[in-house]
Amino acid sequence: MEKRTLQFNNILCIQNQLTKQDPKTFLGELEKELLGNGVYCTGPKMFRRVNKESKTILYLYLPLSDKISVNKEKNKFQFYDQLSYQKCLYKRIIEEDNQIEETKKAMKIYAEQTGLVLDTEGCFYVVINIPNGEVVDLYWPILGGVHDLSK
Repeated sequence: MEKRTLQFNNILCIQNQLTKQDPKTFLGELEKELLGNGVYCTGPKMFRRVNKESKTILYLYLPLSDKISVNKEKNKFQFYDQLSYQKCLYKRIIEEDNQIEETKKAMKIYAEQTGLVLDTEGCFYVVINIPNGEVVDLYWPILGGVHDLSK
């Protein structure tokens, strides 16, 4: 288990209640729309599942090549100049059955044993495409660190 910083600039955040639509399909469609407007993704795709009021909300994060303006009235899209979590537990895993959930349990145990307090909203899943598959980096923010989601 390592401690690392999670930081990206020009972040488009999409908030969506989980539906049957696969997050990867949704991201692919969104990326095509952004490209049509001359904006492209500059880094890995990230997501975070947050349980609030007996609902699971999916937050998708895309680092972009440039700043964009979003319609704040619709409330599903937000743009941040920077997403920065200075202290996170970190673990890279090859996406295989149950390995993500097992890694999250191991992170919780490690935090308890070392006296760290993890963010109750859970971890960030950073999906990195590699030949013949994907790697998932898990970043779980540690409370008490410097965090910034600035507009």
